[in-house]
Amino acid sequence: MAQPSQTENDAAQRVALRVDQVPDLDAKVIQLLQDRNVINGPPADIETTNAISVLLAIFISAGIEIEDFARVVRSWDDAGKDLDIIRQCVSTSKFQPALEYFLNKTRIPASFRVDPGYINLSFIRHGESQGNTTERSIPDDEDGLSERGREQARYLGKEWANVRIDALYTSPYLRAKETAQLLAEHNHSHPEVKEGARLVEHDLGPVYRRLMEEDRFKEADRERIGENPIWGLPERKHCPTGGESLQTLVHRGIYQLQEIVLKHAVALPVPPEEMNTDYKSHEAVDELVENVPHVVIVAHNIFLTELWEALGSWNEERHVSTDAHFPNAGWSRHLLKFQGYGSNKPEKGYYALDFSFEVLLKDLRLPFRARRLLH
Repeated sequence: MAQPSQTENDAAQRVALRVDQVPDLDAKVIQLLQDRNVINGPPADIETTNAISVLLAIFISAGIEIEDFARVVRSWDDAGKDLDIIRQCVSTSKFQPALEYFLNKTRIPASFRVDPGYINLSFIRHGESQGNTTERSIPDDEDGLSERGREQARYLGKEWANVRIDALYTSPYLRAKETAQLLAEHNHSHPEVKEGARLVEHDLGPVYRRLMEEDRFKEADRERIGENPIWGLPERKHCPTGGESLQTLVHRGIYQLQEIVLKHAVALPVPPEEMNTDYKSHEAVDELVENVPHVVIVAHNIFLTELWEALGSWNEERHVSTDAHFPNAGWSRHLLKFQGYGSNKPEKGYYALDFSFEVLLKDLRLPFRARRLLH
């Protein structure tokens, strides 16, 4: 998370002074979050922090302008009876990931705060979709697999027929769901296909889609990458109009992965040998660490690439971008170690500082040769 500027800090102090005049604000904020089923009770991490400070930090991390936050606070005149603006802000797509940033520590089981959990993790990109064959924008709920894409998914299913799959998650977009369903149909265990709402592709917004539909490709590309691209990539906080930044995409992906890990990861008496730096993977389709659940995620190129880069950048000073590209129906496999930091919070690391758990990713198979880019 980017650190707030001095201007933001000054504004935060002014807002805090204004907020002190609102009676019972902590209770109002907590009640609001409970009413929206965002939390089940007062989060343990907010024991000594007044709720408005948490909300302020949430808004800053979500990239919401400090003045917008000040307007929210000013709406709480008359003992905080008017909550319409805060309700609007809470309902935005940016608020939920930012809130989870502050609540994720409480969701880590005590066992994983001491002992690491492990999962086998496979990423699969959907087969070729109708949208992949044209520059025309097709709604995601209508963009199914092309005939070639169906063949790719069926071939993948047959190749994976005897691969152990303990859990199968998919993006809710049609092209990913169809790929996951064909994979499940051909696999010997016929795993249930579960949708993950946060596994969707990078949202470039309605303006980008309209420009593409009007064949204004140069303008669409400028909308996608912004004014200061690096190596053809947008600055990480660049947000296309009505869409999301790469930073937001990565954060929602990590939150989704965290939920999956907490549900499926297992502790082991000793670390698996596959975690050793000198271990050489066979890259076989059925290569899995024994006694460790195998979770499969079917999603999209940019989403999977960004999430893979983020996991590999966990302790780096910045997100390390690459030229990695998942081909249609391409897949990767990894061994993931997950462990809560507890009180031993790291002092550096681009993602390590943002989250309350340690991640170590060991690549067992990649469908590409990735070259690091400066970003």
